[in-house]
Amino acid sequence: MSFSLRVDDRISLRLVELHHAQELYDQIDRNREHLRPWFRWAPHVKDVEEVRREISDWLTLFARTGCFRTFIDVDGKSAGLVFYQNPEVPSRLVEIGFWLDAGCEGKGVMTKSAGFLMDYAFAELAMRRVQMKADVTNTRSRAVIERLGLTFEGVIRSAYRMPDGRYVDAAMYSMLDDQWKERQR
Repeated sequence: MSFSLRVDDRISLRLVELHHAQELYDQIDRNREHLRPWFRWAPHVKDVEEVRREISDWLTLFARTGCFRTFIDVDGKSAGLVFYQNPEVPSRLVEIGFWLDAGCEGKGVMTKSAGFLMDYAFAELAMRRVQMKADVTNTRSRAVIERLGLTFEGVIRSAYRMPDGRYVDAAMYSMLDDQWKERQR
């Protein structure tokens, strides 16, 4: 099932598989404080077995829908994840999520990686709609999404409950297949 997709001469996307559980756990652990403000799951990842169970679920989803999760490798070193989530296959809709190691931000890595996954969703998975969302205060993630040309649709109020009990709003963006095709011309 293993595969790798080349984004450019420095960046590739590598399928997350069960034997990567320790690698992924270590990456999450190194970035726990960096991820904590934006990802409600970051503080709760406790051990490699938990990560292994998650990866197993991701691989089941991949087998069922073609939607996958990948490491972002920069010059052969893992720098974060970009992935499909919440696919609605009958509606041909998928969401793209992402996160990047703190030391890799500001270099265009995520814009290229998420853009590649968006293109793949339309060209290879025949999706009709690709959406992305981010905490309204996460200006870096929102900037990535906006650079990719997705349309801002509005704010989902109280979209997530964080571990500290507060609710955060999410900015919702999307691109439709006809918009994507127009961009390709």
